[in-house]
Amino acid sequence: MVGLRWALALAAVTIAVLVAAVRAGAVEVIYAGPKTWGQGWEATGSWDYNPAWWYFNVMENKSCGYQSNCWARVAFIDDVSYAWHCSVTGIADATGCAQFNDTYVKKPLCKNNSTIVYTAQCKVTT
Repeated sequence: MVGLRWALALAAVTIAVLVAAVRAGAVEVIYAGPKTWGQGWEATGSWDYNPAWWYFNVMENKSCGYQSNCWARVAFIDDVSYAWHCSVTGIADATGCAQFNDTYVKKPLCKNNSTIVYTAQCKVTT
């Protein structure tokens, strides 16, 4: 019984290490910027036909980060209803959302959702 517990514990640790290794090999794709974002400007990336490929979308390195009027919005848009999924709005230097185990074809969107102009870039991560 102790041998079985040890084998299960070792298997769990091995799986955790493999998952971490896969995540460490993540691919980042910048789809907009770095550039100046006017009021209400938005950008989208290309369609992801592998539903599990892109899981994180972020607008980052905002020049106005944490100011009360420094709003950014990120989301994933599906290719059927064009609905926004994983939609997040924030004032942080990096505003992002993560969506795992999705099953729809999607493209990333990021938007200057404020009344000021700032610089930033948008990227997706696998």
